[in-house]
Amino acid sequence: MTMLCDDEYVRLPLRQFHNASIKPYHYFQAGQIGIVPTPQETVPYGIKVFHAPVLYPLRLQDMDKDTGFDPDYDMLLVYGVLREITKGDDAEEYNNKYEQLYVEYQAISNGYERYSVDERW
Repeated sequence: MTMLCDDEYVRLPLRQFHNASIKPYHYFQAGQIGIVPTPQETVPYGIKVFHAPVLYPLRLQDMDKDTGFDPDYDMLLVYGVLREITKGDDAEEYNNKYEQLYVEYQAISNGYERYSVDERW
């Protein structure tokens, strides 16, 4: 979660328990989000909440569900499976394609930048 403070968004760390702290943080309690210290004024678009869904293991009967991969890299999952179940020369070909896609996928989804959202209100 980030909060607008002095015209700049500041990341508020998550703490599991509502207890006294010198630094600002947020917590979850009884299905609600708490912010410490409580903001003194209401600011339009002053709080941003980011959500990362929990993806369950993909099973054969769940092939129509979300894999969690960027849609541009869904073949990464396919080549990963193919390299595991294939033997011989084909396995090397699938492994090479998998490794290439994996490096590209890591390059676009690695680091803090994936959480950085620049918005113009």
